[in-house]
Order: sequence, then structure tokens, then C-alpha cells
Amino acid sequence: MISALVTDSGRICQGYICQGYGYLHERIDAGELATGDRLPTEAQLSQQFGISRLTVSRALNDLVAEGLIRRRAGSGSFVNDLPQENNANLHFGLIIPGLGETEIFAPICGAIADAAASHRAGWVWGPGSALNEADSGGMERPTEICRYFLDKDVDGIFFAPLEHEEHCIAYGLNHRIVARFQKAGVPVVLLDRDFCPFPERSNLDLVGINNYRAGFTSLAMDKDSQPSMR
Repeated sequence: MISALVTDSGRICQGYICQGYGYLHERIDAGELATGDRLPTEAQLSQQFGISRLTVSRALNDLVAEGLIRRRAGSGSFVNDLPQENNANLHFGLIIPGLGETEIFAPICGAIADAAASHRAGWVWGPGSALNEADSGGMERPTEICRYFLDKDVDGIFFAPLEHEEHCIAYGLNHRIVARFQKAGVPVVLLDRDFCPFPERSNLDLVGINNYRAGFTSLAMDKDSQPSMR
């Protein structure tokens, strides 16, 4: 049993409420319950999940708050006319150097792919996993990788920059890739690290946990909080 989840409206749903909420939400998302369809009654859901009708009612109220269903006294609960997600033509690319050589990115890639599928968006796998510092000859490899995804007309790129130091080969490779996509107007989301030298920060969205930056920030805050010695 799911013990807790966050509803679409941002409320934390806990315990048995999750079962009713999650079950109905998934059926609506999957199209098994279409616009105008009547939901099972509170009594039916209560019996199905072995929970009280009050708990079922709270789960239904969460769905009402999100605009997924409407409840009519004496008639029941019905699926609302939902706006169709226009994601069927969206495609996203992934550039993760060394994918398969490190454990950290496998579950991340899986989660990203699952999220794309749940929103009916497409996924483009490419040659990015082969990128490394050895590809510095003529700087041609990054151009080939970018051209591959641009030819696929992707709507966005998830990019894990090569680990680098300023002025090293990897630093140049990272900048070339980001610049090419930005010039083409393709949004880039960074994974795990920035492509700028620490402690600089680019204006791109970044998903990751940076323990080094956290330590650096904590040290700076600690120094600022120390009383001056006179």
C-alpha cells in the first residue's frame, strides 16, 4: 500500500486515502474513465479497498479540488471535461557521457523516460553516451551529436556535462554543446552538475545534488556568522 503521495494540487495525501485517490487518478489519466463517466459509488469504493466511506469521500474531494471530477448530490461523481494534453508531438533527447559506466544515471534515465511516457511525450536516444575528452580532435564530435538531435527536431535536451575544470578539454566540449542548442532555441536541462566552473552558476535549470557546493555555501555562511574578534 502507498503510504503517502503528493496530489496534483500539492496536498500531501496519506494512508488509505492514497489508495482511492491513486486508483481513480490513474484510471482517469489512462482514459479508462472518460469525460462524463460516472465513478464507482462511495459504498463500492469502500468495499473494494476495505476503507471507510469517510476516507473515500476525502479522496474524492481531492480529485474535485484538482478539477478532475465533479460531485452531484444524489447523482454521484463524474469525470470532468478535461483539456487534452498536447504532448503527443513532443520529443526530448538525452546526452549523458559514459552512460552505462556509472550507476547513478541509470535510475535517473529510467525515471525521466517514465515521466515522458506518462505525459505521452516521445523520447530520443542518441550517441551522447559516447562523448568523452578523447573526442577533442577538431571538436567535431559535439557538433555531430548536436546535429543528430537537431535533425530529430527535439523539443528539449537533458545534458549531463563532462566533469571539468576551467580551460580543460571537457570544459570546451560542454560549452560547445550548450551553445549549439541555445542557438537553435532548444531548451537544455542540466543533470548532476553545471557546465560552468565552480562556484559560477549558469542560467540553465539544473537537477542534482551538489554536496561540494553545499559545503562551500555552508562554510561561507558559517564564516559570516562568526563574531568578530577585537
